[in-house]
Amino acid sequence: MNFICLKHGNKYSSEYVNILAYRLRLTTPDIDSIVCYTDNADGIVDHLGIDVRMLPKLEDPTWGWWWKPYLVAHHETGDNIFVDLDMLITGDMAVFLPDPAVDITVLPNSAVKKINSSIISWRQPIHAPWIEFVARRDFHLGQPSPWGDQELFEICESRGEISMGHHSGSNIGWLNRRTDATPVARLGVDHRVIVCKGPRNPHENLDNPYVKEYWSR
Repeated sequence: MNFICLKHGNKYSSEYVNILAYRLRLTTPDIDSIVCYTDNADGIVDHLGIDVRMLPKLEDPTWGWWWKPYLVAHHETGDNIFVDLDMLITGDMAVFLPDPAVDITVLPNSAVKKINSSIISWRQPIHAPWIEFVARRDFHLGQPSPWGDQELFEICESRGEISMGHHSGSNIGWLNRRTDATPVARLGVDHRVIVCKGPRNPHENLDNPYVKEYWSR
């Protein structure tokens, strides 16, 4: 079971990588590797067993969430689980192992967007979304925000190039408001992770009780 994260640019500090790795080690047994793809490894600690891999310098610069399809296409075969850095890990993350019936398993989302790519699970390298981005880069970069990697996956699914499934909502919590101290209705009955939709940056919301409990090492 391999956990993969992405730190590109200055949006998140290295402490996000360190806390994510610590929480994974604390909650989830039988981890084979924790891999961080980054353009700057400064501050990522050694003792948490993080395999730091430098992102390639591409001819056409790529940033942020556009790297996610690259990772899905280029990380080696295995039980791979990509996790966004701003997630709160609350329990055993083995529930997010890839579904062998589909190419990619992601989080469910609202009716507006069918998927949420804060967690992506897969086994074999899946190339179609990255090929779509490279082939129509100008089109995708020209779309209004928040167009991004999720649309790439959905486009490829609609064309039959990949198959996608959803992880169980019972394992997911959603924190939607900066001051939301008791979002009981939005926590899955067996939540293992909390997606920070409102207080997106845990380091700026240290007074939130869920951030206090689940974002530290």
